[in-house]
Amino acid sequence: MKNPVSKWFVLIAVLAVVSGAASALGSTFRSGDDVHISNLHNIDDDFYASGNQIRIDGTITGDVTAASYQTSINGQVGGSANLAGRYIDHSGQILGSLRFAGERLTVNGFVGRSIVAFGSAVTLGQGAVVEKDVSIGADNVTLDGIIRGDVECAANRVHITAQIDGDLSLEGGKATVAPPAVINGNITYIAAEEDALELAGGVTVAGEVIWKRPEAAAEDETSYLVEVTFKFASLFAAFLFGIIVLKLFRPYAEESFSQLRKRLSVALAAGVLGLLVLTFCILVLVSSLMAMLIGTVLLSGDYAVVGVFVLVISTLMIPISSFVSVSGGIILYSGKIIVGLLVGYLLIRLWRPEAKILSKSSMLLGLLVLTLVFALPYVGYLIFLLTTITGAGAIILGIRHCRKRAEFLGDSKESSTPGPQ
Repeated sequence: MKNPVSKWFVLIAVLAVVSGAASALGSTFRSGDDVHISNLHNIDDDFYASGNQIRIDGTITGDVTAASYQTSINGQVGGSANLAGRYIDHSGQILGSLRFAGERLTVNGFVGRSIVAFGSAVTLGQGAVVEKDVSIGADNVTLDGIIRGDVECAANRVHITAQIDGDLSLEGGKATVAPPAVINGNITYIAAEEDALELAGGVTVAGEVIWKRPEAAAEDETSYLVEVTFKFASLFAAFLFGIIVLKLFRPYAEESFSQLRKRLSVALAAGVLGLLVLTFCILVLVSSLMAMLIGTVLLSGDYAVVGVFVLVISTLMIPISSFVSVSGGIILYSGKIIVGLLVGYLLIRLWRPEAKILSKSSMLLGLLVLTLVFALPYVGYLIFLLTTITGAGAIILGIRHCRKRAEFLGDSKESSTPGPQ
């Protein structure tokens, strides 16, 4: 697996589901030495069972949670199956996910979503069809059949003859990929020696075969953790900055929120224009700093008059362009906060129609959603750019309308003041 620590979290989660079965309400419970759901039975509910032997030959429309010495599923499970025990055999249909913790798991049936398995031996036979990903931590792993998603496997010995439509990630000891295996993605294996993976002739690999040392994999995980930490630290910083903005400039924030909600396309256009102005001011600032250096040099030569002129112009332009650049940077940074406020408000309104605008909870929820969306590959950066520019445009419109309103109120007061008698 890409992150070995995640294996233990998943295992704990599986065991927690099984051990917490007795506390569930409104479900069907069975226990005993031999629990049998025959092919004549149809349980329209979640099913919880414990015992020495559990056999499911009928239909269960909900989830199955079972803890036993031996469990076999030959019927149909409409939800997911959470199984713990010594021997687990599945040759029926599970329309959800299959989660397993125990000694031996054998799958020769259909799984509509993912498989997460931890044990001594895990086998996916010829009849196995998994529609999504497979994650395995075991001593011995055998993979056959069809897997539509990615495979992550941490094991001492792995033998693969399956059709895998996604990527294959291997970690641990020896691994063999033999015909008629077809890997439509990349193969990445983490091992101390490069020859830990045996790729037999006749195997089809559409992607690349990548070998990583365990140290390199650990560095990748560390860099990933740093990246995630940075993203959520940025989210928290934006949240704190948003609280300060709402406290000090609430009328402007309310007007900016209103402009974004009612005039989205105009806000985008204003944001693009603002970005162009900001870019121009940054160029002017850089040019003015360079001009100041050039003017200083000219003062000591024959072109002292030109040097004085250049210094005067650059001295005037530096504070102006600096102020506009800093202000524009703050507005651009605040753009995602305004959009976050709107996104959070619209989401909260789904279950609480009386939700207040500009609340801290809506801002935090909106920023969290935006952080997750920005992390998407390829499209995340484009969404970030559009969000920032549109939010900044809404702030520019909000400032403009607030000033117009203030001028209008000022004129109204002057016109209403009686003249001298």
